[in-house]
Formats: sequence, structure tokens, C-alpha cells
Amino acid sequence: RVWARQLNLEKASWKIENRGADLWILGYKTEVDSRILDNAAGARTEILGGLVYPSLRCGQSEAMLVNHEGGILSATIAEAGFHNRFQRLVSDERDGATRELVRGQAPQRCGGSLIPRYAGWIAATDAPAKLPQVEIIARASGIELRWDHPSGCAWIEVCDSDETVLARGASGRITLPAPAPGAQRLGLRCVMTDLRQSAWHWRSVTPPDDHIAPSVVSAQVSAIPPRIEIVFDEAIDPTDAADPTRFECPVAIVAATPDSSSARVVHLELDQPIVSGALQIRGARDRSGNPCLATIALAPEIVTTVAAYQPPTAGHDLPPGLSDNSSWKGGAKATLSIADDQRSAAIGVNKFAQVILGRVPLVAKQRYVLTAQAALQAHPETTLNARLQLRKMHAPYTVYAQGSLSDGASQITFRAPATNPDAVLFLIAKGGGEVRLEDWTLRSLHHQAAPPEPASAK
Repeated sequence: RVWARQLNLEKASWKIENRGADLWILGYKTEVDSRILDNAAGARTEILGGLVYPSLRCGQSEAMLVNHEGGILSATIAEAGFHNRFQRLVSDERDGATRELVRGQAPQRCGGSLIPRYAGWIAATDAPAKLPQVEIIARASGIELRWDHPSGCAWIEVCDSDETVLARGASGRITLPAPAPGAQRLGLRCVMTDLRQSAWHWRSVTPPDDHIAPSVVSAQVSAIPPRIEIVFDEAIDPTDAADPTRFECPVAIVAATPDSSSARVVHLELDQPIVSGALQIRGARDRSGNPCLATIALAPEIVTTVAAYQPPTAGHDLPPGLSDNSSWKGGAKATLSIADDQRSAAIGVNKFAQVILGRVPLVAKQRYVLTAQAALQAHPETTLNARLQLRKMHAPYTVYAQGSLSDGASQITFRAPATNPDAVLFLIAKGGGEVRLEDWTLRSLHHQAAPPEPASAK
């Protein structure tokens, strides 16, 4: 018997060959594109959570998990193959037949497939999958489905009248966005852990008539870039969500855009940052045609400079804080000098350069924007790529933010994941040429409290 926790295997050959043992793994991470488990000779294996990273090309014939005749396999694991992904996820032998779970049959996630609660040992596989009792609650703001998981049910799927899957849920609850007025035809089916599926069960759902105007949940102001994010308590008609005349604020609204993932959210692009004032909603309607008429006090976002590039002072050859750190990776040292304008830093790159630009304080959960102005000049017949990186100086090398440094203006907006009073700003370049750094500035962004509502007269 083997119990393993946070197991990490990165070899190119088969990762685990279990021959008749009981194996429990809590957290299993792999790299390279070979089989992560070969279960045989009555072996029993349970994998609870993990990440498969097929960093090389996955052969079409290789299966991620293989369970041979007589074995028992239960697995919950995810894949993140940004360049290559397994096409065959599970191969399971039983009673002389082989069943397979292939890419496209399992739920998809960023970078690959998700295998939730696969259990090849479930008995009575010839029995048809049965949809559990599903409660449907229709509201004007959305449709909610609730159910209790029967044994062996991995998830419930919901489709529209064209059998296009709208959502999958494994937690006993699915919430669909606000429906259009009138009766809706929804299909429900259960997918078992061994991938047996029930037939589509069709339900007619009629949301109640909506006579209530939408209200604003929040209006978040951003200074860089200048914009407002409005969150309503229900879906807004997409025509109104894209109409700038439905909104008014102290500065000009360049464009109004409905959010791509939530019909309750509208983004307003502004021509300049808001300093003070209120947002007026001028009749933005919900999907039932009810208009929102509201005035919301805005809390402007305050921009504060945290740190910035300092030109060299008289009698010094380099700007304060600028130093070479290329030897950290065994590369040739970068050449550091002052450009002809006697202000910009000229950084010569030969294959690799890592240069410290300065040290800055960061506060956890605080939003920041890092801007830079640079000119990149590659040597003939070579390329030159550069990026800015904010990270911890010593191990563990926590990266707080990074982004490309382009020829001209660059900007990186991020929220600090941790506090570090001495984070290091690096310029990292590969190739050959010169990076002329003209300026960089780190600014913090925080919201000023909105003015209180005026007291009502008694």
C-alpha cells in the first residue's frame, strides 16, 4: 500500500506502473507527455486532485490514464497543455472490452481537459444513466437549477432547444443568466462518472413577468485607463448597454460596451479620468424593457507615484539604482552607460541581459500601474526582445508582475499578490542590440471614499 501527497513526476517514460498495489495520491503533478498511470494486475488507484502538464508533443496513440482488466481506477485531475494536449484521456478495460474517454468528451478548461470524479469501477454499467430530480427556479434575473447527486452522477448538462450545451454543473447547482421574455425550452441530462449519459429531458420554463426596473449594484471608477465599470442587479438589453447616450458623467464618454462574460456589466470608456461627480443612468433598460433612472455618487481613483526613474546626477556615470545582474543566469554582462541625451540609460545586450532598474515597495491587494518609455534597436540580422519584471530578489523568486517592454510606451496594470517593501524591478532582454530606457514610473491606484448621501429633511 502506498499513500502519496504532492507527488511530482517529470520523467519521459511512463510515470507510474501499479501492479496489484493499493495507491492513494493526494495531489499529483506531472510534466512531459508520457502516460501518468498504468494500472494492472488488480491494482487499485485513487488520484484526488492534480495537474498534468504535457510540455512536449503528445502522441496520438498515448493515453494519459490506463486501467487494465481487473484494475480499479478513480481519478480527479486537470490538464494544462498550452502547446500540446492529450487526445486520449482514459483507456479502461472491462470484460474484454475497452472504453475510452477522449478529448472533447470531458469538460474543457484553460489549457486542456478536466477529468472530474472519473470512476471506472462503478458497477452495473449496462444500466441506463438516470437524471436525478432537478428543481428549476425561474426568476426574471435568471434561472437556477438545483439537485441532489445520485451515486455515480458526475455532472448535469443544460442545453437550449438546438441541443447546444449552455452550462455544466457538478456542485448540485447551475445558474443561467437572465432569460429572454416568454417560454424557454431547456434540455437536461446526467453524465455519469463512467461517461454514460441519460437522454435529454426537456422542460418548458416561463420566467415571471418583470415589471421592476434594474438597479445599480456598483460603479467602479478607474483612472488608468479612464473608465467606469457598472454592475446592475440584472441583465441589461445589449443595445442599451452599447449606447453611450444612456449614461452621463462629468467627462465625455467615448464608448459603452457590454461585458463579454456577464450581461449585468457595462464598461464606459472615458476621454479623461474622473476627479469628482456622479454617474447618471438615463434609461438603460433590462431585457423586459424596464428603464433604469438613477444617480450614483462616484469615488474617484487616486493616482500616487510610488517610484520613478531618476536621471544620473552630476558626477555620476549611471542613474541611481541601475546595476547589472546578468550573471544570475550565467550570461554575458550587459553594458551600462548614459545615452547621448545625458538622461536615458543605454543598455547593451549580448544574448542575455538582466538589469536592476530600481527597488520599489508593494502592498498586498493594492492596484498599481507601471509605465515605461524605451527605444529598442537590434543589431543587424538579430532580434531583440525585452520585458519588465517585478519580483522578489531572493528565493523564492515570487513574480509580482511582468510584461513586454516595447519600442515606445509600455504599460502594465496589476494588483500586488503580496506585500514587499523591497521588490526589485528588472529589465530582462534576449538577443542582441541596445535598449534605451528613457523613463519608468510606478503608480498606486486607490479609491477616494464617495461623498455621503445628503441627510433627508424630517
